[in-house]
Amino acid sequence: MFFTRSTQLFAALLAAVGIGFTANAKDPAKTFARDFAPVLEKVTVDGKIFFEDGQKAKTLAVKADKPLVIQYFFKNTGTAAPSENGRIFVHFTDAKKKGLTGGDFDPKTPTTKWQKDFSGAFPRTVNLKKFKGQTVKVFLGMYFPKQGGVRLAIKGCGGSKRIYVGSLTLE
Repeated sequence: MFFTRSTQLFAALLAAVGIGFTANAKDPAKTFARDFAPVLEKVTVDGKIFFEDGQKAKTLAVKADKPLVIQYFFKNTGTAAPSENGRIFVHFTDAKKKGLTGGDFDPKTPTTKWQKDFSGAFPRTVNLKKFKGQTVKVFLGMYFPKQGGVRLAIKGCGGSKRIYVGSLTLE
């Protein structure tokens, strides 16, 4: 009986260790981005504050007749940069979260250079003229192409590993 119980405990220990190794191999926070902790500090649209870390998402009215300059401000609050480059994605959806448009981009300063306390602003020009009269939701996140597109869970993101930045009413 003692041998059987010891064997069971040992098998359970091995299984737990094995499961731990498997989870670590699939979790970017445990592999190539272990000490990387980017935070979306704020987002501006045509120079107006649209989103600030720690604040509740809001709705901003903007003119849709010309392209918008949306600027994303990030900071690495972790102790190191990731070993692979991440890309930023932005999704514009309708009220039911159905995708309308969006895109991915490489930050001007690659994430592999985002050492501790790095801060960077990344402007993008977006034309939403065809959605004039609508209110669109804006979501943002980061993913790693070389890791099969795995998304990094950054501060403020939900289950889909993207942050709800807020809504734009396109006048």
